[in-house]
Amino acid sequence: MLKIQGKIKQRQKNMEKQNIKSQKQVLRSLEELKNSDLVNLFEVKISLRNQKIGVFIINKLVSYLQQCKNVKVISLDLAHNQIELQAAIYLASSLKQLTNLTSFSLDISENNLKSDGLCFILDSLCQSNLEKLKLKLNNTCIEDQVVPVITQLFNQKLKKLQIDLGRNKINGQGICDLVSAFQICVNLEELSLVLDLDFRGDLIAKTLGLEIKKLENLKKMQLSLCRFSLDGSFIKDLNPIFEQKTQLKQFEINLKTNYLKDEQVIGFFKQLELCKNLESLSINVGYNRLKGNTVECIGSILTQLYHLNYLSLNFDENQINGECVKSFATSLLQCKQILFISLVLPVKQIDLEQAEYLKLKLKKLPKLVQLNYEVEDYDPCY
Repeated sequence: MLKIQGKIKQRQKNMEKQNIKSQKQVLRSLEELKNSDLVNLFEVKISLRNQKIGVFIINKLVSYLQQCKNVKVISLDLAHNQIELQAAIYLASSLKQLTNLTSFSLDISENNLKSDGLCFILDSLCQSNLEKLKLKLNNTCIEDQVVPVITQLFNQKLKKLQIDLGRNKINGQGICDLVSAFQICVNLEELSLVLDLDFRGDLIAKTLGLEIKKLENLKKMQLSLCRFSLDGSFIKDLNPIFEQKTQLKQFEINLKTNYLKDEQVIGFFKQLELCKNLESLSINVGYNRLKGNTVECIGSILTQLYHLNYLSLNFDENQINGECVKSFATSLLQCKQILFISLVLPVKQIDLEQAEYLKLKLKKLPKLVQLNYEVEDYDPCY
């Protein structure tokens, strides 16, 4: 017992030493900011990620930020810390004085911020006419009441919007309200939306499809809809997101762990043919119930995307039929412009001969610069 207690005390001392060392490093970083010409700074980027900071350090940061009267671009990475309500109030007090902001980026993931804390921070920005807004709010214990505070920052000048609401307590109606407010952002060119929220996606998929359809100026779209539904019934309602997207250059979608079946997603992916100018495509359908038909479908679609140069496909933990490999390879060989391919396939459904065949075929692409090729173990009991 004495030995165990001794080890625990020693571990606590080591942790205290690490915390003190970390705090000193943070203070040194803030001193560098302090020694800058704060009044004339155009851009401020601060990363205090995973430093166990709380009220004390935030108060120091605030004292410097509020001197940056002419700053237009702020990027704060405060993820994985101990930021709660009081620290949020301090931070809000400084941001409120920065009335010239055009770009605001905040990563405050993995903090016990809660709704009130986030509302204080975002309310302080309501006078800003932002062109770029990035909010990473993953696992911050926020609820529906933050949605109207987020949407009050939407405006017609906004061109780039990134929001990560994963692992929070926002319900389907809250997400619908958020998505419905996209119509304000008529000039939006880049949209990134992470909604990994563990509820049935059919509650919001229809709204998501209809509202994104209206964003005709989108050049880049990134959607993460993991764990959205037990049966994948939501997917058909997303079809409209590809309509009127002639300017779309980059599309990324993460549909991991939705138990999707071939018949549910084939119609969705066929809509990609509407995006004739697509240059970059990333699809993650890992941990679903897909077989060979979806792979063949995506292969045939790729032949219609004449400008495609970047391709990332993840079929990990699916029941992909190895027989589809040859037709898939044949389709890919028609994509003459491709420079980069990343491909993940489940190993137990595809034998080594088929895998090697696909790999050799892909290497024949005339402009291919990089090929990342993985064949993963398949576990039917996921």
